[in-house]
Amino acid sequence: MIKVLRGSERKKILKILDEKFGFNDLKNFYILKSGKNRIRIISKDFERVDLRGMRIKFLGLEFGILTKDDEFRLTIEGSQFVGKGAKKNILEVERNVGKQWMSGRTPRVTGNVENGFVIVKHERHILGCGRYAEGKLWSFVPKWRRVLIF
Repeated sequence: MIKVLRGSERKKILKILDEKFGFNDLKNFYILKSGKNRIRIISKDFERVDLRGMRIKFLGLEFGILTKDDEFRLTIEGSQFVGKGAKKNILEVERNVGKQWMSGRTPRVTGNVENGFVIVKHERHILGCGRYAEGKLWSFVPKWRRVLIF
């Protein structure tokens, strides 16, 4: 079941994104919750689409997952969306570290980021979202997406 987040639920997601990544540009988007904690976004322009007679399984972009601890882990697409406007917690990695991380390993890294979820970037490419702690970067890249493109 898909639910449009309003009021305090919407504000909670916006607050997490602002505090963690310095990102606050979702005013033209609906924030949707599907399943337990899966968060999706869809443009408000969607209201103009006539849905009569259509079978719809999903709406919008799979944006992230709200964890039990009220942290927000962005999907790869969510990271790319947020990464364009994010002002903090972007971890710039070298090519070899990016390759290790994209293949599911946990490389050692240094960066000027907070512990927790960070946006992982190599040059101009946003690779996804990982967990940074104690000089290590944990990967959440699903096995089916562990293909190195760059």
